[in-house]
Amino acid sequence: MFFYIRRRSVIVLLFIVFSAISLGLFSQEPVIGIHVHSFFDNPEFGVNGLRPSRTEAGVRLGGQVGFRWDTTSALCAGFSGVHEYGSKTSFVATEPMVYYSSHRKHLRYFIGAFPRRETIGNYPRIFFRDSIANYRTVLNGIFYELRSEALFANAWLDWTGRQSIEERESFFVGWAAGWNYCRFHARLFGYLFHFAPSANPDVHDPLHDNALQLFSGGIDLSGLLPIDVLDITLGHCIGLERNRDIKRWHTPQGVLSELRLGHYGFRIVNSLYCGDPQQVFPENGSKLYWGDPVYRQRLYNRTDFSYTCTPLRHVKVEITCSLHVGEQTVDYEQMLHLYVDLDNCLDFIRKH
Repeated sequence: MFFYIRRRSVIVLLFIVFSAISLGLFSQEPVIGIHVHSFFDNPEFGVNGLRPSRTEAGVRLGGQVGFRWDTTSALCAGFSGVHEYGSKTSFVATEPMVYYSSHRKHLRYFIGAFPRRETIGNYPRIFFRDSIANYRTVLNGIFYELRSEALFANAWLDWTGRQSIEERESFFVGWAAGWNYCRFHARLFGYLFHFAPSANPDVHDPLHDNALQLFSGGIDLSGLLPIDVLDITLGHCIGLERNRDIKRWHTPQGVLSELRLGHYGFRIVNSLYCGDPQQVFPENGSKLYWGDPVYRQRLYNRTDFSYTCTPLRHVKVEITCSLHVGEQTVDYEQMLHLYVDLDNCLDFIRKH
């Protein structure tokens, strides 16, 4: 019943906004966007138990309508929902979107419930595992970024859990920055995840603070060799975690390197982590940790072999085979992603 009410509310909201645009109540430029993401992720992990060997396969449908004015500001409303292949439920996860955004020369910001991939989609996997991009595509809060040709810096808030009898209060506060000079680049990624108790007086849930930061530097050698992409990055990662009942801070640290090679749509990405095991309190699982659990090992290497093509203007296909080498295991993973993005359907309809 709850899902039905929520789905009906989203449909009514979209109908009101679309009707207002159609009737000309807004003199500004209308915007209608449709996004389809079909995904297939088949991990084949062994007995280490760090990641479940469960296939994730489904399709995500996202749609939003709104209007844009003075070429910089936009107000949009919509939804994003996932249907898993083989499921008898229409949508297993539905996320409403209602947000205001502004894009200026050196500034952009979002307020409300807005798309993840347009804001923090570039965070490394040690912060957000692959499945987050499939199932948690909306941020609830604010994103603010300053940018120039050589620099960028942003800060963001994502409220992920409203305290109730069943649910714990939780939110992210994050930050990122970057600098480019000639072929050199430096990056900073970080966040603090606050995981507070629920409102159930009969259950004691320790409060957790989980912070993670990665500082890296690298060099882009693309174009110097007869390949399209050649990028090398080396970074230092440090976690800062505590269970407030224990009152002790844990600071796991490690080195994270990455090598990117690409040519004619083919790509090889190798990522190597060496250091202290991250995610100090694994008993809390994915509720506390949104990063990939493979980083609970002291030594971990991942190599992605992928091919990306765009058979049509608004369609992208990505095929990936991954090799995971841990302390005592070698595991495999196959992924297939198809993206259809019509950022402004009105422009698409006019041109066709």
